[in-house]
Amino acid sequence: RISVQSLNVPLNLKAGHTYSLNGTVNSTLGNLAKMTVGVFDRNGKMITGATAYPNARTFNVHSLDNSVLFDVLGAGRYYYRILASVGNVTKCVVNQPFFVSA
Repeated sequence: RISVQSLNVPLNLKAGHTYSLNGTVNSTLGNLAKMTVGVFDRNGKMITGATAYPNARTFNVHSLDNSVLFDVLGAGRYYYRILASVGNVTKCVVNQPFFVSA
């Protein structure tokens, strides 16, 4: 099982503003081989974000905070996603829609 604790997610932001990410992803299935944290558009294209290869059962989302640049987003609807891979299986463990206003 992959779970998320103490996660903060954006809901409504103003264009040009930053946002700091926090939270922990834990796996009881095995080591987290790959973690992708980012902002995606409605077509599933990553706008900003990064991938880490922790090879551990726990991953702190804040470690990628400087790579998820909320201040570059224009007005519109986006999705904050966290993708976790254990072995050859990748799961979207967070898929939170949010809005950026002008």
